[in-house]
Amino acid sequence: MLSPFLWLSVGSVAFYLAGTYLALRAFQTNKPTNRIIRTGSGIVAVMFHGAAVIVAIDAATNLSLGLTLMLACVGFAMATVLVLNQLRKAASHLEVFVFPLSAMSLALFGLLPNTGLVRLGLPTPLFIHIVLALLAYSVLALAAIQALYLASFDRLVKAGNRLPAGLSLNTIEETLFESIWLGMIALTLGIVSGFVFIEGYDARGMLHHTIITAAAWATFAVLLWGRVKAGWRGSQAGQWTLFGFALLAIGYFGSKFVIEVLV
Repeated sequence: MLSPFLWLSVGSVAFYLAGTYLALRAFQTNKPTNRIIRTGSGIVAVMFHGAAVIVAIDAATNLSLGLTLMLACVGFAMATVLVLNQLRKAASHLEVFVFPLSAMSLALFGLLPNTGLVRLGLPTPLFIHIVLALLAYSVLALAAIQALYLASFDRLVKAGNRLPAGLSLNTIEETLFESIWLGMIALTLGIVSGFVFIEGYDARGMLHHTIITAAAWATFAVLLWGRVKAGWRGSQAGQWTLFGFALLAIGYFGSKFVIEVLV
């Protein structure tokens, strides 16, 4: 008999793939009639995804904040933020990337061992910090995907080519900076909350994580300053976004990979 985690995971991956297929069709043909079905697929996928993670955590003897669990949580948060945004405006170009990545994160969580720091219970400050960190990583990951589109489409426009129907550089740019502002708020609160419980916390990799995360925060702060004061946009904004997110990813997932896999 299949476990509840397996059923939920298979269901989530199936709906993620269905949403990806519908998003590809919408992206290529710009048919708004697919949006309701596509959004519905995304909602069911994230519900199954979240339930699968909760079932796995509940069934575990000890809670391990390992790499695969955090990847699954980030995948869930990314898809959730995207689906909520989809209720406000179409974003098929993001779903094409985010839904497969979220499905992959859940599959890796089920297939690979979840090693890492074991905790019997999460203090409230630590739980708040984790939620804020997940929100920051997820929203800024969406910003990084937007930055890739922005850089690619900017080159297309400069080469005299037309963009896919329903998309414009201004729309992508506005969504990019909306994501960065939201991500920066969450990242700032996450960094501040981290100092609440930093004393007595397992310090392996913490110094590197803190320094690189601070560098990522500074990168996004400079980008927002450049946007407000100097009107940065286009490829310049995209490059700063990608650099900032690369630092953020290295600071957290790079540190966990080294500690849990290589060490």
